[in-house]
Amino acid sequence: MEWRPKRWLATLLSLFVAPLGMLYLQRPRLALIYLLASLFLQIVAVGSFAVLGMPVIVALWGANWGVNLVAAIHAFRLSRAMEPVAPRLWYSRWYGLIGIWAAFTVGVFLFRSFAYEPFRTPSDSMYPTLPDGSFVIVGKWGYGDYGSLNVRFLDAEPTAAVARGELLLFRLSDKPETVYLKRVIGLPGDRIQCSKERITINGTPVAATPLDSRGRYGFARETIDGVSFTVAHLDRFPALDCDLVVPEGHYYMLGDNRENSRDSRHIGPVPRGNLVGRVALAFPVRASSQEE
Repeated sequence: MEWRPKRWLATLLSLFVAPLGMLYLQRPRLALIYLLASLFLQIVAVGSFAVLGMPVIVALWGANWGVNLVAAIHAFRLSRAMEPVAPRLWYSRWYGLIGIWAAFTVGVFLFRSFAYEPFRTPSDSMYPTLPDGSFVIVGKWGYGDYGSLNVRFLDAEPTAAVARGELLLFRLSDKPETVYLKRVIGLPGDRIQCSKERITINGTPVAATPLDSRGRYGFARETIDGVSFTVAHLDRFPALDCDLVVPEGHYYMLGDNRENSRDSRHIGPVPRGNLVGRVALAFPVRASSQEE
């Protein structure tokens, strides 16, 4: 029996989920092209957000709807010119479309849960490295905390190595639903001493080079185990000193905004089992407002 796609259905499917519209029209190559185009434009949108300061939600929304609008117009023209076909392929039927979309959704969820997941920084505690609202991609494999979108379905023993200077996400012990992003300063067994002037690890001061001040902030360039980063100081805020040995199975974390960060000076060393993942890619927002 010959079949001709419904023009309105092809257009609506493409408008909301571009690849499904093309699968309904039995154009799998076009479905793949639109899927890749959507993913590519979302990456570009995140980069534009980081450079231009555009809100990431607006950027991603514009990228998605831009692709979908083009796909809807394309689907309308294709369906109008399409001749009846036989037989109708399985992936263009309702169960094929639903099954493919469900499999894709599950695949994305598993990828976010086990491999990489996007996060946004909710405060200025990591300024100037990652000002409030910055966008980060977190590598999760090996940290044992697997889940996404507020759904945790697997807790495993962490196997990933942790190094001083890297940026890690972790959950608070008393509020597991709350995730913090800080920099690793101390490993298990390290003696950490910190003051407003310097940080000392196992008796050796961390190398710090003063930088020019901007607005209310003073800055310094610190280097820990070959990892260099800029920290901010608010002179009018008191510093919290520390002097302790990091317990086994724990890490000492500090924010780069030293006088404006709730970190291990407040909550104590972070248990290894609380780790969520490591920042693999970061898109900082422009931070001119923080320097006023």
